[in-house]
Amino acid sequence: MRIGLDARLAGKGLGVAQTIGALAEGLPQVGVEVVWFGEELGAPGTVSEVVAPPRFFPALDSSRGRRLASACGIELMHFGANSGWWRPGPVPHILTVQDVIWQGTSIRGRRPAQALGHRYLRYAVPRAIRGAAAVTAPSETTADAVLSLYGARPE
Repeated sequence: MRIGLDARLAGKGLGVAQTIGALAEGLPQVGVEVVWFGEELGAPGTVSEVVAPPRFFPALDSSRGRRLASACGIELMHFGANSGWWRPGPVPHILTVQDVIWQGTSIRGRRPAQALGHRYLRYAVPRAIRGAAAVTAPSETTADAVLSLYGARPE
């Protein structure tokens, strides 16, 4: 199986970077071919291919990103940091919702990039959850919040 791994946030000092790295190193050990959609500098040697995602961050979450994954022969895409494709399609995806902090916090007093990110997540996450073949969460607390907010029960 050839899995695409959204690695746009790998190596940025975020907790999700650890999850992305662990998947990239662990999946090949069970016979899965991993395609890293992120910066080449952060890619572990276990990945079979590195693909630079579109420069505009949300573009991988769009039909443009889906076409890119299809062109790379991806059979399943994993989005590990809250956003992903908004509709089911020929390449299914798994969405990991890391947290929902952005849902309940004010954007007032935030840096512009943070405020824009929170707005994007408020719009994109419910759509990505509906489009995902499966939703996962790293904790029961996050899983309960996703169920309460969006009616989806993460694995």
